[in-house]
Amino acid sequence: METKNKRRMPAHEGQSLAFIALFLAFVTPFIFAAVDIFERQAQIAQAEDALRNAARVGVQSFRYANFAANDVHMHEETARSRAHAAFRTNLSTQRAFDAHSVDQLLQRTIWHALPQGGTIVFGDNTTLSFTTPTICGETTAFFRGIGLAFAPVKRQISACATLDRF
Repeated sequence: METKNKRRMPAHEGQSLAFIALFLAFVTPFIFAAVDIFERQAQIAQAEDALRNAARVGVQSFRYANFAANDVHMHEETARSRAHAAFRTNLSTQRAFDAHSVDQLLQRTIWHALPQGGTIVFGDNTTLSFTTPTICGETTAFFRGIGLAFAPVKRQISACATLDRF
């Protein structure tokens, strides 16, 4: 049985260059979209970490006289102001937030201080109960990633810190 040779197209200089250019034209947007998504997730993690650490700072505002008597009682206003200051400091070190966006985020932040424990109802109707002094922060943040592929994402972030009983 005789097989026919298929005619091959003659190779010309630069054919592979055209193929690479077409390939890059289709793949590049996907690469930038992936980078944008990963950057946005890193920004969300940084903001959550900043809020969590600020709550830890705030909850350490207990009254030493009561603490010496083995009665843990947190000073509510001091706890809020220390948590607020710590949150500002933590956010100012993050690359995702400039000074203007830090101020806007701090204005949207709500601190719930429970000097002797209790129940907190967050803005999304999530309820948490605590038996020890607790401070919780909640805020709504907008994350933009690197801003190439997607519009900013709005995310509700909350974090709580509590003192342990001895």
